[in-house]
Amino acid sequence: MRRLIKNGRVHQAKGNRSIYKAADILLDGERILEIAPHIPSEAAQEVIDAARCIILPGLINSHIHTFDAFYRGSFDNLPLELWIMKLRPFLSGLKSTPEYIRLRTLYNAIQLLKTGSTTVLDDLVQVPWNDADNLAAVFEGYEQAGLRAYVATTISDLPMHHAIPFLRPVLSNELKQQLEAAGKTPHEVYLSYLREQIARYNRPGRIQKYMLSVSGPQRSSIELQRKIRNLAEEHDLPVVNHVMETRLQRSGAEYAFGKSLIQYMEDNHLLY
Repeated sequence: MRRLIKNGRVHQAKGNRSIYKAADILLDGERILEIAPHIPSEAAQEVIDAARCIILPGLINSHIHTFDAFYRGSFDNLPLELWIMKLRPFLSGLKSTPEYIRLRTLYNAIQLLKTGSTTVLDDLVQVPWNDADNLAAVFEGYEQAGLRAYVATTISDLPMHHAIPFLRPVLSNELKQQLEAAGKTPHEVYLSYLREQIARYNRPGRIQKYMLSVSGPQRSSIELQRKIRNLAEEHDLPVVNHVMETRLQRSGAEYAFGKSLIQYMEDNHLLY
């Protein structure tokens, strides 16, 4: 069906400047047929009056965690390493039903659409990490909203206390053993799950697809990060990796690697 957007101002980028030019836009399905100062209303079956509106391509939110959506304002403003322990207890996690997850995803989708985003890269922390039903609920939410989405399940293979400087000496042996046991998923188990999701969701014609995510270079071995890089290149997928989010991560990299996280990744061929 042909749609005509009339009377709006079309955003155009001219170098580092933005220009807003009065124009009409004629669409046929997902294709733009014409942009002109005046297009007759008779050219389309539906006319959208965009008077006093700016028309621009949909924005891309390149990094979001929808699993955090309902916890905004729940805790004091803390450094990430302290805040995340309240939000996602490492050993117990936070259990959610698929219906809760679907509604949470829709809630985020509403906010994204209201602020102009039509594409999103959503990096999930799942409990458990390989819960296919919970992942399906996220995809169902984005499908209902009609958003273009890449969805990832973040993974890592190093215990969390290895990523925080000076933490290991103050933890009890019992707690360290629990944290160590929680991170002992074999790489081939990770890769098998990721390949299954790529095959399931990345079919031709879909606008919601699966991508890859590594929790962070300080929380993942070089070996695992290289395997994820190779899998991404094999399937032409984006990869999320959390680098230099906090001051502690900056100083922690110098403590652990003797260099910045960016230099550490560059030296190990992980910037791609």
